[in-house]
Amino acid sequence: MHRIEQNNAKFHALQNLTRYILQPTVVKKPLQISFSSRIEIVFQYLTVNLVFQLILGGAITVLLFLVDSRLGTTTTNELATFVQSSSYWELLLIGGILLPLTEEIGFRLPLHFHPVSLGISIVYILILLHSILSSQSSSFFESNNLIMMGIFVSIGSICTLLFFLKRVSVETFWHTHFRWIYYGFAFLFGIMHISNLSSPSLWIYFLSPLIILPQFISGLVMGYIRLQFGFFWGFAFHAIWNTALLSLAYVAYAFLTL
Repeated sequence: MHRIEQNNAKFHALQNLTRYILQPTVVKKPLQISFSSRIEIVFQYLTVNLVFQLILGGAITVLLFLVDSRLGTTTTNELATFVQSSSYWELLLIGGILLPLTEEIGFRLPLHFHPVSLGISIVYILILLHSILSSQSSSFFESNNLIMMGIFVSIGSICTLLFFLKRVSVETFWHTHFRWIYYGFAFLFGIMHISNLSSPSLWIYFLSPLIILPQFISGLVMGYIRLQFGFFWGFAFHAIWNTALLSLAYVAYAFLTL
């Protein structure tokens, strides 16, 4: 019976993912299947995500090229700069491990409600917002990093305390509106990546709903994995995904510069 349930879980993995994304609900307990079955399912999701990303990424690249050609502008991607200026081991450490870990903590950890997880997520999102504003050459944000970090940690600590004091009502709200919370964290994950693009044209912001669509879908998939299998599995998916993409980008850049 146990093996039949595991085979069914593997067979229906993509169907379950699609159904959950369309109708997300609170998951109280991770899916009880074997380690090998989890690995097989995660690699199914990696394959499907790759197909979606190739299709959407290619379409968005063409769209940006057409906009740049029409307006005479140049849209640059910070990811390309990162690949060109880093060694392969730096790419693996920063892009393949550190970034996925911090992003999973910030965007997926609080999907299972806990006051501390939510407080940490708030601090992370505030720091991320500060980093994006700092990259826009704002002298205020650049010169007050330590002060701003202290303010963010204080805000997160106060929010955590309030969440503990009002835990029942906050958790009830969380469960009642979980569908939009799940979509909201995936949206934040996607919109965060718009900062990777730099363009003198305001069209980049008008097109942002389309541009962030690949990351939004990835956020939904990783959120599902985090809820069904646990935090480690969501991080592992993210780390493998980033490592694969960065490795391909590194090889492509090395080939072009031969």
